[in-house]
Amino acid sequence: MKKTFPIRLGLAILLILIIGMFSFAPARSQDKIKANTITISQPYSGGGAEDEFLVEPKTYIRLRVDILEIEPSETHTIASPSITTENGKPAEIIMGAQKESLSIRITPTIVEKKGVELKIEFQKEPEMKGKSSAEAFVQNGESAVIELFENKSRNSKISLKVTPLIEVVTPTKEYPGPVRELRLDDSYLIKNDDKLIAHGNLSATSDQGEISLWFTDDHGLFVLGFKRFEGAEPVGFVQGTTIKIKFGEVIYKWASRNPILPEGKWLVWVLHNPPGYKGLSIKNGQGILGKNGMIGIGTGKDAWKELMTGWKDLALLKL
Repeated sequence: MKKTFPIRLGLAILLILIIGMFSFAPARSQDKIKANTITISQPYSGGGAEDEFLVEPKTYIRLRVDILEIEPSETHTIASPSITTENGKPAEIIMGAQKESLSIRITPTIVEKKGVELKIEFQKEPEMKGKSSAEAFVQNGESAVIELFENKSRNSKISLKVTPLIEVVTPTKEYPGPVRELRLDDSYLIKNDDKLIAHGNLSATSDQGEISLWFTDDHGLFVLGFKRFEGAEPVGFVQGTTIKIKFGEVIYKWASRNPILPEGKWLVWVLHNPPGYKGLSIKNGQGILGKNGMIGIGTGKDAWKELMTGWKDLALLKL
């Protein structure tokens, strides 16, 4: 018994010390914002898939956000998230747990001749019963520091440092010259990456530089051109060996073994006719019948009109 008593006594003392650590340690960190739980809401992310078919330039603002704890003797960086949002669109950062959190909403807007306007809303739960707001004007690449609230238990202040960087995504350009020769060797037209429409070799030459592609599937007839033509919309592009077309939520990908046009990323104009046409009349060109549709190529200024019989009776459906 005498040998085991010191061991039991030691365990009891250790248990008291552990309980003491959990009882008193939070008193210092109760108001400290924890950086290990950060949620960022950024509905607009520059350079994403939505920009692949971009026709008009789009402006994004990348925000470097530093959440700082400023003490009398030093400054600590609690977190440094990076957010990309569209010009004039808000992004939100939420830190902490549900019962104790800090939410920050930042809306950057480019104002001509002034810089970037930053509108900031923030709220700390449960201390702040409502949202507070602040505004600042900064130049591109410069920083604004905004005090959010005081952390009285630590004799410090929580501040926000925001640095905007403007990024402009350039649109796809129109092909500058006429297309006098077009070859799609061993080409495959695929719908949504999983359904093969048709495949085969297509080629055409035209002294006038008027060449168009076309295909059919259960959505109807699609006529593709590399410059503007009547009724068509710029909802596709060609780059390297691939043409991509966006029709609603459907993506068509037409890939060739060889480059389709010279180096660059160029607009593709698309005219769509819904299902129900009576037939196709291929006068100047060729077509290939596939498992789930047809692909073809035509030449001449009005080749795309000659594809269909009873053209005047068909209603054009814009994409």
